[in-house]
Order: sequence, then C-alpha cells, then structure tokens
Amino acid sequence: MIQRHKKPVFIFDIGGVVIIWPNNDPIFRYIAKRYGIALSKMREVMNTKLIELEAGNISCEEFVTSSLEKFGKKLKSNDDQAELITYPFASKI
Repeated sequence: MIQRHKKPVFIFDIGGVVIIWPNNDPIFRYIAKRYGIALSKMREVMNTKLIELEAGNISCEEFVTSSLEKFGKKLKSNDDQAELITYPFASKI
C-alpha cells in the first residue's frame, strides 16, 4: 500500500523495484550546487515542475531541462538529466 505524503515525492522504478523518496532536498541540493543556483530558488522551481513530472506530462529530461531554463541555464555537455536526479541515490550506496 502506498501512503500519501504531504510533500512531493520522487518515484523511481529501478529494475522492477519501486522507490518512493519523500525527501527531495538531496536532489534539489545537488543540482543547485552543480549549477550555482540558490537551493531555495531551485526547490521552489523543481517542486512546481515535479507536479507535471509525477502526472506524466513531462519526462525526467524535460523536468531537469525546464527547471534549469528558469535560471537561464543549460545542461552542461557532460551531464545527463537522469543521472543528475539519480546521483544522490548512488552516492548513498
């Protein structure tokens, strides 16, 4: 049974295992730091875009790209949108 959270959550399907992560700050913090954006501003923009992502209206790639565009930033040539979101998971393993 999936419980409803008051805060937005990311849901990942990794090899058939669904992970629901109610604390998105590590993701927001990582991307904000990497792109030189204030965490509070990044959190605000990404939380707004998260609704579209969870509804399936935008892809993970669009989520990251459109969030960065709000700050006049483009994806760095050596970055991958999905890896930017999953890196905070990988760094905890």
